[in-house]
This record gives sequence, structure tokens and C-alpha cells, in this order.
Amino acid sequence: MIDEGYIAIIAPHTHWDRAWYLPFQSFRIKLVDMMDRLINIMEEEPEYRYFTLDGQTVVLEDYLQVRPEMKERLKKLIREGRLFVGPWYCLPDEFIVSAESIIRNLLLGHRIAKRFGKVMKVGYLPDIFGHISQMPQILNGFGIDNFIFTRGMGEEEDHLNTEFYWKGRDGASKVLAIYQISAYSNGAALGYEPEWGDLSNLKFDMKLAIKQLKEAVFKLKEKASTRYLLINNGSDHLEPQPELSSIIREANKRIKNPKFIHGNFIDYIRAVREENPPLRTVRGEFRKGKRYSILTGVLSSRMYLKQMNHSCQRLFEKWGEPFSAFAGFEGMEYPYRLLWQGWRYILKSHPHDDICGCSIDEVHKDMVYRYRQADTIGNDLTDRAIEHIISRINTENGFGEEAIPILVFNPLSWPRQDVIFGWLSLPESRELPPRFTIVDSHGSLLPHQRGERKSLFKGIGAQPFNLTELIIKPKSIPPLGYSLFYIIKEKSNAIKKSGLKISPRRLENQLYKIRIKSNGSLDVTCKELNRTYYGWNVFEDREDGGDSYDYSPIPNSITITSKGLKAKTRILERGPLRATLEVKLNMPTPRSLTKDRKRRSSVLVTCPITSYITIYDASPRIDITTKFTNQASDHRLRVLFPLNGIKADYSYSEGQFDVVKRPIDIPRVKGWAQLPSGTQPQQHFMDVSDTEVGVTLINEGLPEYEVLGTCHPERSERVRTEKNCAAIALTLLRCVGWLSREDLLTRQGGNAGPSIRTPDAQCQGDHTFHYAIFPHRGSWDEAKVYKKAYEFDLLCRIEYSRPHKGLLPNKLSFLSVHPDNVIISAVKKAEANDSLIVRLYNICPGSTTATLKIYQDIKEAHLVNFNEEPIESALKVSKKQVKV
Repeated sequence: MIDEGYIAIIAPHTHWDRAWYLPFQSFRIKLVDMMDRLINIMEEEPEYRYFTLDGQTVVLEDYLQVRPEMKERLKKLIREGRLFVGPWYCLPDEFIVSAESIIRNLLLGHRIAKRFGKVMKVGYLPDIFGHISQMPQILNGFGIDNFIFTRGMGEEEDHLNTEFYWKGRDGASKVLAIYQISAYSNGAALGYEPEWGDLSNLKFDMKLAIKQLKEAVFKLKEKASTRYLLINNGSDHLEPQPELSSIIREANKRIKNPKFIHGNFIDYIRAVREENPPLRTVRGEFRKGKRYSILTGVLSSRMYLKQMNHSCQRLFEKWGEPFSAFAGFEGMEYPYRLLWQGWRYILKSHPHDDICGCSIDEVHKDMVYRYRQADTIGNDLTDRAIEHIISRINTENGFGEEAIPILVFNPLSWPRQDVIFGWLSLPESRELPPRFTIVDSHGSLLPHQRGERKSLFKGIGAQPFNLTELIIKPKSIPPLGYSLFYIIKEKSNAIKKSGLKISPRRLENQLYKIRIKSNGSLDVTCKELNRTYYGWNVFEDREDGGDSYDYSPIPNSITITSKGLKAKTRILERGPLRATLEVKLNMPTPRSLTKDRKRRSSVLVTCPITSYITIYDASPRIDITTKFTNQASDHRLRVLFPLNGIKADYSYSEGQFDVVKRPIDIPRVKGWAQLPSGTQPQQHFMDVSDTEVGVTLINEGLPEYEVLGTCHPERSERVRTEKNCAAIALTLLRCVGWLSREDLLTRQGGNAGPSIRTPDAQCQGDHTFHYAIFPHRGSWDEAKVYKKAYEFDLLCRIEYSRPHKGLLPNKLSFLSVHPDNVIISAVKKAEANDSLIVRLYNICPGSTTATLKIYQDIKEAHLVNFNEEPIESALKVSKKQVKV
């Protein structure tokens, strides 16, 4: 504790959730009222010096759609440095959304704030439910060297002050972290009760305001590293206090220490830096709940939203932006505005009350609408870009008029040599012959398989198109590029003998023997590893007495599994490249919780489960699609993959520009706001491995997993024996009926929000889940599991072309990078000029040198930050390539 006189900086602000326990339009009405009053206060009272608009810029758009005439008055306050906006477009949840979406969020926030006059360069994330390990590097990439936060601290709090340094995983990026130990509302509604809401009808009490300030100062002094204290005069949807100037004057009369000043977050950060105290440094994510709950159950609330979000992010990041950029090099106008319109729809669904699934039902119906708009924009822009690229390719052939040119596009930054599949759309005038061969431009045969067929009507007058799924195994599809092939009328196929074997309860390829047991689970023998995993794809259903924020068991817990069920199987697909078995189960499930919420109902409903188990020729990946019809309430459905003796202390899961190492054991703690949970976040994959073997579980938009230990028969808590990991659990659904409740066993301190019924959060109806399993030798990085994960998630596109002349060759990589542990996460046109932005990151431990190659000669290349500003002089270029 500092002995000398303190200075308390009072920073007025509001924390503005666009939608939560009220729909967006209801909160916008409140926003318009709040902004009208704020502008009037700041213009009429010069002593009311500063106000922060929650670090967001989307509120400017929301407000000005209703009050466009206020734009210049807003600009004036922002340019004068009195009203602070940005750096974000909106405050996102960090663990569920993609790394690239976080960058688009900051990029858009900076663009909007700059147009209004000034960007607040503060890493302001006051109420996010924990923080990712790479946030320091992301913030540094936008010239932000600080970070203000509330949630996520655990035992670190015991040895850290409220100011410390936080380093990113690269070891070089660093921010000054400001821990709001008394939350972001420690000076809210001074002189009023309650602390937040509409203050206009309440009576102001100066004595109460002075008392509140004294209490705030007392709590801050113990952990302060300097004589400066930060008091946040604001909270959720709170309006500015016109009395603030008089409160500060009166407080300075009645309280000798500290001195109170009307300031802002930048003032506070500058003051701490000028004092230059000795500060500790930490690394890694903040995902613990000692003082503030981190609400871990949001990873699986309303899972359909997570799936839609993942699909839209993938569409824009891997197709819409890069292929529009490539088409731009071939003469097409880059659709900046339309791409940003699609991103706006996506980003408006990224605040924690939205993407976390913890709002009223109407809010999440709005999200579904936004995702559908983004999906339409992204698909249409991708179609337009690929059609333009195809128009530039020479697709003429020497195989006759009946030959059908097709192009296979690869969105990944390495060559595709696995079995690929996609839908070929042909106009009604063209039809695949009953028997055909696929050849490359030199006439070499490709192994292929014909899949499902259907018709599609699209365009003016509902023109019919014939859709056929093609499964092919090319020698190589170039990275971020394409290959041209031809379908010709022949009888031969390149496959002389298939490595696939299938019967109603068995699947086999060159790497695996899979036996479907009577209960529908899988016993998988890995030929190369000489190891068998038993009981994969077992379904576990347990009650959920929680709410949209957190899972909770109940006092009389009952877990139901599919182990005792009888499965029906049939061969769905038998081919030389792909084989699929259908496994059907009917799972009797308690209808709901009892009225007292202490037991599961004795009334059972049947929930059908159908899994499609797919293997490919010589592929090390086992793909599973599961369809589930949910007819029950108040439960959590997971799928289990026993690890059969793998001994490990940690799991690894892909995060945002990182693969995060997390302990498997759950620590025992007392007195925390939220007890540690075994459930963890992931992006594309997670992995458990020991010194010899490992298992990677790959998912498509399913962000919650847990590594289970063995259960001690005499204790309810989970323990492990001899480091053996029992199973990986992947959450498929979590079904609850309340926004928030105060009777959870997993969260202390009562409600996380209002107690409002949310029937749609029970997720009734049909659901489809895609995931895959990859057993391997060695560690996750040695096995390059990330390649298998991205190949599962990012399918190639197969496109028809008319025969025509063109300048582009029959096979081309627009862009590639070597080695393959360097991931290309973004390809887009620059915001300020016609340059190409390529973002790279090394997914594996250790440093590496990357060689980036593009299909045209490079005039010049620069390293730029995430805000697309040069940070070094020009890099050395060798014609079409550059090394980093």
C-alpha cells in the first residue's frame, strides 16, 4: 500500500449491451435517450469533461440511424477528446469466436472511430467472460499497449497487484493489464440506489455519494501499485450523472486523501506508466473465477448459434475474402462494402450476451436472421469470385465436345492430397453419363466415386440444376488454388482395387478396423499403432439444473448412456474411396426435471439418434455425422471417446492464434465465485497424448470439450488414477429453460442475470453435428493434427465450366506458404490501397522461417500490423516469393 497521497481518477462511462434481457430495439430506445442527454450535458457543462462509450463504435451506428442530425455534434465531442469511442466495433466474447473475427472487430472499430475523429487506444474489455492467451499480441497489433478487464483471475490474484504486465504467447507482445478488482461499476450511480438503471426518477443524495466514494477508495488502495486509483462511474445501461462535477468538488472538500479528479482511462494508464512501478509479468489465458464468475456453460448454450457462427466465419475468412482478392487480381472489382456488410451481421452477434446464448429468446432469433443474411452475402460473393476466376481459365480440351470441364478449388494453404468431395452443379442441358471417368488435362485417370444426386432450382424462372456429389482422390490440388479436370464418358476407373471393406457392422481401410458393437459404439483398431480403442461414440445424457450461463447437476443426479441400448445398422454407402455405415439408436430420456428441480422426471421420451460413420481410402481420419431429435428438456448431451490408458496431465486445444495447454485435473478450491470446471473451449480441435500416442477430436462449430478422469466410487468429485485419462467428452447440446437462476451447485453468488424463462434455450427439435476422430503417434504437433482438422472443416469446391479460352493455366496456386506449420489465416485486399494482406502464424512451438509464394511477381512487400500499417521497411523479394 502506498503511503503518500492518492489521486482517484473518476472515469464516467456506460456498459452498453445491445441486447440481453430486452430485445435490441428496446435497448436502442434507451440508448437514444442516454445519448441525447449525454450530448446535452457535455455541451452545456464544460466541467463534465469526459465520457467513454464502452469501447464500442456500433453504438454510434445504432444511435445515428435514429438521430442522423446529431452526427456533427458527436464528431465535435470526439475530436475534442472528450467523448471516447472504439477501439472495438462491439465487445466480443473471446473464446467462442475466431481469431480473425476479433481482428475484423478491431479493424472495423478503428475505421469507424477514425472517421469520427479519434480512436480510444485502450484494450477495454470490462465484462468479457475470461480472456484468451493471445489478446496481448492482438492488441499490440493495433498499437494498443494496455488492457482493462474484470473477469478471469484465479489464484494469480493473491500475488498480483491491480496493475501488472501480461505477455502474449510470442514472448514479445506485452500489455499493461489493469485488473478492475472492484469491477467496472465501482463508482456507479453515485448518490443513488439502486446502482444501475434509470436514475431520472430517483432522488440524489450527496452524503451517499461521498460514502460510496470512500468505500471504493478503501477497496482499491490495498492492491494498487501506484498512488493512482481508478473509479468507474458507470455500469450496465447507466446514463451519465449530471451531478458528477459537484460530487467531485464536494468530495475534495470532505475527503483529504485521495484527491478526486474527473478523468478517463487514458489518463489513468498514462499516470501509472509515468510512476513506473515495479510490476510482475504473467502469461497465458485468464479463465478462472475466484472473485468473478466466468460462466463456463456459455460454451454450449444454444449450440445451434455456435454452429451458424462457425459456418459464417469460415465462409468469409476462407472463401469470400481470399477468392474475391484473387479475382480482383484478374480484373474483378473487390467487393469491400458487401464483405463488410456481411461482417457487420456476424460481428453484431459476437457480444457475450449474443454468441454466448444467454439472452431472451427474441435476441437469439435476431441472431439467426443476421447469420442467414451473412450466409447469403458470403455465398453469393464467393460464387461471383469463383465464376470470374473460371472465366479467366483456359478450359478447352482435347477430349471431345461431350467432355465436361470441372475445377476443384482448395481453400487451404497446403496441397490437398486426401479424398475430397463436393457437389457438382450442372445446368439442365448437361448431365453426367451413367458411367464416366475423370481425367486431368494430360489424360491421367483420377480415382473417383459417384455420390448422391438431387435437383436444385435457382435463378430467375427457377432454372433447374442437376446436383451430383463427386468423391475424388487427386494427386494434388494446389494450395489456395485450383486444378482442372474433365469428366468423360468411359467405363474405367483409376482404382484397380479398393482398400475399403464394409459390412453391416464393420468398416476397414488401410489404417483401421472398426467394429460396430450391438449398442452402436465403435471399437477401433489402429493397424499402424497396434492399438485398439474401445467404446467410441457412446452418448451420455445427464440432467442440467443450470441456466444459460452455467451447467449444474442436481442433488439426485442421473446419467443415462447409450451403452445398454440396441442399435440398428445398415450400409449407407459402399465405394472405392468412401464407405459409410448408418447407426440408429432410440434413447429413452427423462422428459424434464421435476417441479422441485431436485430429480429427473420419471416420464421418459424417446430421442432418436442416428450416426453416420465414414472412412476413406488410406485416410487416418474417421468422420462422424450425428443427427439428434431432442424431445426432452433440462439436460446435456455429450458424446464420449474413451482413451484406453493414455496417460497425460494436460490437454491441448486450438485457440485464437494458439494451441492452449490446459491441466486435466480440476483443482480443489474454496470460496471462489465459480468453482473450476472441467469443460474447456476449443476452435477446430483438441488433443490428448502421452509420450507414445494420442487422440485428436475434431469438431465443426462445437466449442466445448472435457477430458474425463475415472470416478472414485465413494466420492462425487472427479479424480484420476495413475494419470489415466478416461475419455474425451464432446458437448453436443445443453438444454435449459432459464436465462439465469440462483440455485446452481456450480456457481456461488446467485444470479448472473435476470430470472427470465427462455423456452427456446431447451433446443427442441432436430440437430446435426459433425465431428471426427484422429488417433496418432506422438504429440499433436509431431502428428500435424491441425492439418487433419482443417481438411475436415474446409471442404474443396467442385465447379462446372463451359469449355472456353483463357489466360490462366489448368492448374494454379494463387498463394502458398512453406513449411505447413505456418498457417495462412487471412487473405484479403488492404483497406487503404490495392495491396494484398496475408496474415501468417506459426501454430507449432518454436520459431521458423516461412517462404510465401504468390502467382504473380511481387513489386514490394512489407510487414504490417493488424491495423494494416507498415511496421518495417520493405522486405527482400525474389520475384514471386518473400521470406519471413
